Amino acid sequence: MTGDFEVAPLEMVEIWKHAKIQRRRLWADEDRVDLLSLQAATDVWTIDGMRAFQLRFVADEAMSGETGLTVIEGDMIVVRLPAGMRHKLDLGLGSARLTLARELGYATLHPARLADRVPSDRLERSWIYGSGSSRWQARFFAPALLINDATAWSTGNVRDVSIAAGIDLDAAQQYLAELCGDLLRTDRGARIQTIADEVRMALPARLARYLQPQEAHANDAIRNSDAEAEIGETRSSPERSAATHDIDRTELNRFQIRAIAKEQRRRLGWNGREGVDPLELADCTEIWTMDGVAPFRLEFSPGEMDQTEYVNGTLVARISDRTRQAALFGDGRARIAIARRIAGAALAHHRRKANFQVEGRYPNMSEASLQAGRNQFEADIFASALMIEDEIALQLRSVEQVSLGAGIDHTVLLHYFHLLFQEGRLKPD
Repeated sequence: MTGDFEVAPLEMVEIWKHAKIQRRRLWADEDRVDLLSLQAATDVWTIDGMRAFQLRFVADEAMSGETGLTVIEGDMIVVRLPAGMRHKLDLGLGSARLTLARELGYATLHPARLADRVPSDRLERSWIYGSGSSRWQARFFAPALLINDATAWSTGNVRDVSIAAGIDLDAAQQYLAELCGDLLRTDRGARIQTIADEVRMALPARLARYLQPQEAHANDAIRNSDAEAEIGETRSSPERSAATHDIDRTELNRFQIRAIAKEQRRRLGWNGREGVDPLELADCTEIWTMDGVAPFRLEFSPGEMDQTEYVNGTLVARISDRTRQAALFGDGRARIAIARRIAGAALAHHRRKANFQVEGRYPNMSEASLQAGRNQFEADIFASALMIEDEIALQLRSVEQVSLGAGIDHTVLLHYFHLLFQEGRLKPD
């Protein structure tokens, strides 16, 4: 690795803005930019103005093991890459593309400090963290330069973004998640907030609304408090007293759980849709549950845990910012994590009591542990049923294809496909 050096701190949205200026100047609106076109460039834009520029491929042994090095020679910025890197760039390897993009980040962001950029074996070891690190800034600059945000926002799928930009999947996901995370910050000055607002202006409405302070919205799809579908013995009357909230509900079987999830799906207006967005629940102020319609709020928090709670008469599903960021860009595990929180609300996991007659069968497990395990199982059944359109699943007949279409983690589908087999709706080939 090339040595790091300390620079003036830059927030991600600032780096984003500089990267997009550079991108527009070099490649306009292309999806997969041609980095080798930099060989023809004689000057390049930097934050200090236009500077003479040259991209050179040198003998591998002359690089002292470095993957890239950006230096100043007289008045010219020179990016040096090992000769073997050119072949990798010809092949379109994501790691090589990111390497050259990072070097261009050093040139763009630190033209006055390039004399400090020397190979790591000649740099005294120092520990520089966060936004004041030249390496950290260049690392974020690279995917911001290579990714066409219009494509990223329109697809909403990390894999498609990585393919379009010609970079590794992890780099695309990290960039999108970090950018969204930075947009969620509120402790910023007016200048930085202005740049953040510029970023939001580039987002389609379906993403931009999740990156603004949350507001309460009514959802007409679930306003009707009259539960129209009877679901066996699983439904409780909304007129029951608060004392009956503690009734035992451990007798729900998987078919009843699925029926509750399908009623929830219908009330949300999701029937007939293959890929639904669980983040749409941020617009809901009420949600249907086994006890009837209840006040509801989907909240996002900086913590690490997702949970469902009953707070002052309102069902509150708390989703971590990390889960939200991942869900924004199609991560199946994150989408299922949100659906599980809806399961917790719909199935009243927050106030259910265990009523197991363990009688020595589980001598080392408490009733609370048993109930937690059962809640997890129920949540998986509910989440898959909520996110999957059955008719499409029956046509596709493939766990992998159904998980891709529904945009969810394939592991939760195993329980669900077993239900379809048990019902006789899905036959083995």
